[in-house]
Amino acid sequence: MAQYHDRMGVILKPKDYQRWLEEGEEHQLPIDLLRSYPEEEMKSSRVSDAVGNTRNNWAELIEPIAEGPPNQCQ
Repeated sequence: MAQYHDRMGVILKPKDYQRWLEEGEEHQLPIDLLRSYPEEEMKSSRVSDAVGNTRNNWAELIEPIAEGPPNQCQ
């Protein structure tokens, strides 16, 4: 991801969703879930440049688009 951005969100496996969302004791936070996600389980595709604008918030933003020149941000 470094070629695209200097930060990356946490990627959780579905089995860990509930544990991540549960309110827990401060001394038992699920920090063990903050680990690298296996590269072989990831895939990437180009999405609209509109993703980079925080005013845009709709599901279609994550739909893959064809390769080509960058789109104009909306």
